[in-house]
Amino acid sequence: ADLGTAQLLAVHRNRSTGRCWLVLEFVEGTVIENPADQLAVEAVAWLARMQSRFLSHPALVGADTELPRHDTAFFSSPVEEARRQVALISPASVGRFGELLDRYEPVVELLATQPRSLVHGGYIPWHVFVDASADPLRVTAIDWELAAAGSPLFDLAYFTDWADAHVQDRLHHAYRLAAEAHGVPLPDRESMERIISGLRLHRTVEWLSKSVARRYPPTKVAKLVRRAESLITGT
Repeated sequence: ADLGTAQLLAVHRNRSTGRCWLVLEFVEGTVIENPADQLAVEAVAWLARMQSRFLSHPALVGADTELPRHDTAFFSSPVEEARRQVALISPASVGRFGELLDRYEPVVELLATQPRSLVHGGYIPWHVFVDASADPLRVTAIDWELAAAGSPLFDLAYFTDWADAHVQDRLHHAYRLAAEAHGVPLPDRESMERIISGLRLHRTVEWLSKSVARRYPPTKVAKLVRRAESLITGT
């Protein structure tokens, strides 16, 4: 697809152990460590280019794909476990968390009905290399184990979640410009921000569903519940 991803050089299957080795190209470049860096603009522009490829070839992420699908079940799956773990760790937050979950179902419906593209799934700044010495500049995403078929805005929501509001606005604008240049259809700005808030809300609920395994203290759980409350307001 000429998207700058690492080339697959060879595949080796060890039949005695059942292991499969994928030999990939060694990629040069700088890891994005700061979402306010200019390299981050290149990273969100790359998302639009990648999505253009898959939106124009819908069969690649259609019903026959072996990729997980970001459907209603996907967005609903962490809810009950999150509710249980919030009650276990931060009982004082249970009432507030339950109230926001009562408003979560329409968000699930919104997210599950978005156009489908290839989703990286873990598109955060330190999973992206940028080789500025290449001509043209090369963006390479790594760690694709969470790849799926889902909303074109999923990766943008995750990538920009680490930034402050000013930087988020800048990156969202850069993404819109790149999307328009590559023919990626976008909702209006207000709808786009509502979808992004919904995707971040899902991420927060997923974090809460893993509170015990990650050993979150009550203060951390309460903070995540407050974050979820602010995000549900944005949807």
